[in-house]
Amino acid sequence: MQIIDYKPNDIDYTGFIPDNTLDEMALKGLPHIYTWIESEVLASDVVIVLIGKETAGRHFVEYEIATALKASRPIFGITIHSLKDQIGAVGQKGNNPLLPVFKIYDAVKDQASLNLIDWIHEAYNSCSQYYQHISPFLMQQVKQTRGIISKN
Repeated sequence: MQIIDYKPNDIDYTGFIPDNTLDEMALKGLPHIYTWIESEVLASDVVIVLIGKETAGRHFVEYEIATALKASRPIFGITIHSLKDQIGAVGQKGNNPLLPVFKIYDAVKDQASLNLIDWIHEAYNSCSQYYQHISPFLMQQVKQTRGIISKN
């Protein structure tokens, strides 16, 4: 996983999260994982969901998306099924876990390596526009079905 700190005229790659961090969190239990996801999403300016064969339906992915929605963070998805793996094979396309109002790009067809920064800028600049299309009723459903619990 990589954390990106977005500034409108600059992308600051603040580093990778080592694999053992996730293992350490798992040992501390679910509340710690939820808190970590919330803190990472809230510290981010844009949330990018990498969509593979098994992304949709994964509990922590859904929780991350719901946390981003609750915090009105810009979100977009990138399908990664068309990227080649270490032996040159491509994967199967997975279901989209995002609401239809959010943009989805294909990593290969849409040339993520050339366009990622533009996609981040676009998501950041159009955030308020796409949140206007999500009704309060739908937001309440998302919060309930995705397990967001108010801390108030």
